[in-house]
Amino acid sequence: MNSQEGWLSKVVVFGVLAVVVLAPTQYSIEIAKKTYVSPVDLALGAVFVLWGLDIIRSRSWSRILWPSVFAVLFLAANIASLSKSGLHLKSLKEIVQNSEYFIAGFMLLGSAVQDPGIRRKAVYAFLGVASAVILLGAVQYLSPSIRAFEVCSTFVNRNVLGGIRVVLGLYSDL
Repeated sequence: MNSQEGWLSKVVVFGVLAVVVLAPTQYSIEIAKKTYVSPVDLALGAVFVLWGLDIIRSRSWSRILWPSVFAVLFLAANIASLSKSGLHLKSLKEIVQNSEYFIAGFMLLGSAVQDPGIRRKAVYAFLGVASAVILLGAVQYLSPSIRAFEVCSTFVNRNVLGGIRVVLGLYSDL
């Protein structure tokens, strides 16, 4: 993804950075009973469509990083399980989200980080947002009004925040 190619490419780069910034927030909108969509879901879908249009416009097929067979099989298992679920709208939403995260997000971000300038901006954005999330978690942890097991920072529950801490710990050698 070359940020010098035109206005659509620049919009896509801005969108990629917006996705990185929005990803650690779990604020969501209830679209149906107990079925939620977050701003990053909407942003990722829109940026993926714009990225696809940019690929078609520039005919730069080599920029596409295809998802692994495991991501495709995971999505196929999600789709197969839809027929067994009694919650069709919620299941459909989960399939769309998993498609976005494991297919569209992988392809979009994989393409973006091929450009060293965009990779640098994305890493800085991620580190800034991750630092803010961890700092908010630390403030919550130190707050006497919040029990240690209720510390969740910008997430819905502590398990997701714990996953972020594990990921940051795995990549602390970088």
